[in-house]
Amino acid sequence: MMNTGRRQPPTGVSLSPEFSVLVKRDARPPMPWTWEIHQQGVFKAYQRAVRGYRSAEDAWEAGQAALARLGERLDPGL
Repeated sequence: MMNTGRRQPPTGVSLSPEFSVLVKRDARPPMPWTWEIHQQGVFKAYQRAVRGYRSAEDAWEAGQAALARLGERLDPGL
């Protein structure tokens, strides 16, 4: 069974086209959690974690940081 959580970008970050972070359990312990950034309407991940995380919360925080960096690259005025 796959556990997922889809969230919107943090307040104040507006990416166009819209991107979101997906956290899922993708491996066996001790580092089973990973994140992916998806563009709205596109099935394939735009960006994904290169390593696993011990908890969904850790993966979520890392995914949010990656989303913020992506926002800076796409719109340097953020």
